[in-house]
Amino acid sequence: MVLSLREMEIAQGAKIHFVHVSGKRMIEQGTDGLSQGQLTKGVMRGISMQSFISLNENVLERSPSFKLWVEE
Repeated sequence: MVLSLREMEIAQGAKIHFVHVSGKRMIEQGTDGLSQGQLTKGVMRGISMQSFISLNENVLERSPSFKLWVEE
C-alpha cells in the first residue's frame, strides 16, 4: 500500500499526508457515536470537521510525551 501511494504521489505530482485522529477526538467529533445513531454531537451538530484536526500543531506540540514514547 505504501509503495502504491508513493507511486501515485510521483505520477500526480502530489503529496499525501496521513493524520492520526485519537479516539477521544473521534468521540468529540461524533464519528464514534454516529454508528450508534447519535446525531447530536460534533460534526452532526454542524461543527466543522477541521476544528477537530489540529494541523497547525506538530506532534510534539499536541503530545509532549510522544518523543519519550518513541525513544523507549
